[in-house]
Amino acid sequence: MINRALKLLRTFNDLSQKDLADHLGLSYSYVSELESGKKQPTVEVVRKYGEYFRLRPSAILFFSEEIEGEERRGGKALVARAALNILEKIEEWGGDGKNPP
Repeated sequence: MINRALKLLRTFNDLSQKDLADHLGLSYSYVSELESGKKQPTVEVVRKYGEYFRLRPSAILFFSEEIEGEERRGGKALVARAALNILEKIEEWGGDGKNPP
């Protein structure tokens, strides 16, 4: 789920992958691979995201919680997944959440 959180951080701030990569000192392809889930961010990369977006790295890592198995319900992973779903809906509405369909 951290890939979804990283992508939402970028899109909510109206940045292209290239612009964000330049700001963070990363390659465009690496940012793309992070967002697609092909690669996992290092602690240093999470720190860079946190500094740039003025978030604690722990807030970003909160969204990396995974639900192990379909039978497991509750806990931080469920909250993280619900928060990401809400943020994705806001993004679909145009980014500010003021004009839902």
